[in-house]
Amino acid sequence: MGATGTPISNSISEMYILLRYFIPNVLQQMKMSQFDDWASIFTKVESTLEIAPEGTGYRMRNRFCKFYNLPELMQVFSLFADVKLIEDLNIPRPAIHTGKPEVISIEPSEFVKQYILELAERAEKIRGGHVDPSKDNMLLVTTQGKSIAIDPRILFPEMEVGRESKIYAVCDRVKQLYDQYNEDKAFQIVFLDSGIQMYEMMRQDLVEQGIPSHEIAFIHNAKTDIQKTDLFEKCRKGDIRVLFGSTAKCGSGTNLQDRLIAIHHVDEHPGVPVT
Repeated sequence: MGATGTPISNSISEMYILLRYFIPNVLQQMKMSQFDDWASIFTKVESTLEIAPEGTGYRMRNRFCKFYNLPELMQVFSLFADVKLIEDLNIPRPAIHTGKPEVISIEPSEFVKQYILELAERAEKIRGGHVDPSKDNMLLVTTQGKSIAIDPRILFPEMEVGRESKIYAVCDRVKQLYDQYNEDKAFQIVFLDSGIQMYEMMRQDLVEQGIPSHEIAFIHNAKTDIQKTDLFEKCRKGDIRVLFGSTAKCGSGTNLQDRLIAIHHVDEHPGVPVT
């Protein structure tokens, strides 16, 4: 027996995992025990253009894009799944206020541009098999590319950085909204998963811009459930106006939306639920 609110949340292949877990005998009878056999019947693959991992160009990649033969697939799914919609459950939920994501782009510094070119050269050597994977690999390239795009000091702590850093762009936006909705004591969340050492630098910048230090909090300072409950209550009351957190610690199940005016994603795509 299993229960989930997100049976398929990241990949089409998750449907196959569910079938393999709950009705492997049916898959065997249908001669679809192997993923490739199942995928050839129930999924469609398309070639799409995507940004290369090093961020300097584009490349074609084959990706699962949608389900195929959906009525037949749902018949198989219904052999073990009892689907309940929101309308069937009558579960109390907080009010949902819809808004549109806003992408704020900034120009990279000359140092960042040069570093990205170096990453591109490393990526070409890796793809060509000219590098020992223990010395350099695409995971390292993409991680360093993500870090340098946020702030060079994640990789080079002693480096002096001007206001062109992404973290300062976020700080400026936070301060703008803080002032704009100050009378309502509006609350903001800043999500940052890579380079959490930037938390303190951003806090210092916000304090220098005029936000009181006691109105800024870090989710990782709340070590226990009691401390988290107290922190979230302060956010809902307007005592805390800016909260820094990671997706793991401040994502799903974080109940502090009462005064929430903005969610800032420094290094991730919008979509982190805050309930």
